[in-house]
Amino acid sequence: MSIRVLIVEDDAELREAVVTGLQSVGYETGACASAYRALQLIDTFAPDLLVADLSLPGMSGLELIERVRTLCTGRCILMTGHASLRGVVDAFQAGVGDYLEKPFSIDRLLDAVGRLAPSGDAIRRQVMTPIPELAGTGPAMRHLHAFIRQAAECRASVLLLGESGTGKTAAARAIHRLSARAAAPFVSLPVSSLSPSLLESELFGHERGSFTGASARRIGHLEKARGGTLFLDEIGEIAPATQVKLLRFLQDHRIERVGGQTPIELDVRILAATHRELASAMTSGRLRPDFYYRLAVLTHVVPPLRERREDIPTLATEIVARVAAEEGRSLVDFSDDAMHALVHHAWPGNIRELENVLQRATIFARGPHIERRDLPADLGQAARVPVVPGATLAELRAYAVRRTLEETRTKAAAARVLGISVATLQHELVRTGQAATGGADACPLSATPARGA
Repeated sequence: MSIRVLIVEDDAELREAVVTGLQSVGYETGACASAYRALQLIDTFAPDLLVADLSLPGMSGLELIERVRTLCTGRCILMTGHASLRGVVDAFQAGVGDYLEKPFSIDRLLDAVGRLAPSGDAIRRQVMTPIPELAGTGPAMRHLHAFIRQAAECRASVLLLGESGTGKTAAARAIHRLSARAAAPFVSLPVSSLSPSLLESELFGHERGSFTGASARRIGHLEKARGGTLFLDEIGEIAPATQVKLLRFLQDHRIERVGGQTPIELDVRILAATHRELASAMTSGRLRPDFYYRLAVLTHVVPPLRERREDIPTLATEIVARVAAEEGRSLVDFSDDAMHALVHHAWPGNIRELENVLQRATIFARGPHIERRDLPADLGQAARVPVVPGATLAELRAYAVRRTLEETRTKAAAARVLGISVATLQHELVRTGQAATGGADACPLSATPARGA
């Protein structure tokens, strides 16, 4: 397995020379001219080593290294034409493993890369280490597993994005378990289920008498996670006032209990997750940009189940084996028809929906195998707009919206399937008189459809 090196250099001639030199001895390379492009490539190329110029347009190489904590384990090389003692000290404090003063020879570059890059065996062991919380071997899951392992090596905050039921909590637990904090607490707090005032008390704790009903001191989740990890689920639901207090903690790692005046210093890593699209939340003012950028040092989208169908047979087998053991059943396999239906279903509820379907199928299966008859009748059947002679485009459009809502069960999922925004979907529902039912009515079309739908 080759070692991947990402080169970030805006001088095209030097960038090409570095790429050629590294490739000549067997390194796999990626290259770009800006730190902003590097942030994208780091997520997709997953380099083992970063070689960046100090002076880059927009964001410096040092800022890039400070921001990308997944690589800050001594596997960063900084190239600079203006080395100074202060600059070298700052570079090493930021996690740089070596620096190259321009002009430098290819031999000097290869020596630095050879000393800092992990061995192929080390990379292979890391890639092959299983992450049981998130089963799957397809490209999307391999990418997620690589991110989890890299995130586990550093202290930076992590933001996990993705639809409900995809496994964001499992990913957070895996990051904690693989980190140096594994022996310390992993504390989870579902943000969306709490009112703003209660959330603040749950996060920071409160002193006795700080508000009506506060009859005793309460330790908050941040203190409970001391030395470990606090996972905040649905972070997009936090009120702006609470975001300010959390931002303060992320900056100086100190809190004050509600009603208290004594700062408490805490070593706690924050992992967060949301299924919401946060750009619009920042635009509307519901999410503070400074809070978002401090929180989202490392981000990754946990893929929906429909984008990793190759993992469904493995997931299904593991789920059925677990449920069968719990229920005292001896199911061992699926019929071809049953597996075909599982693989081709849209799974708007993702892994949660898969677990629900298979738990029911395991309990009610009539033989040693799960057959197609043990699964829901409409499983794996995509919603299709019927071709009805005489139907208007408006009628077909209304039916497509309605059937997609029936299939996906949520407006957000239906909008994704239809390729429109939630606002556009809501407009369609209002325009066609379906807003009250949310798309759960029967098909409005018949063999001789009515006009004006």
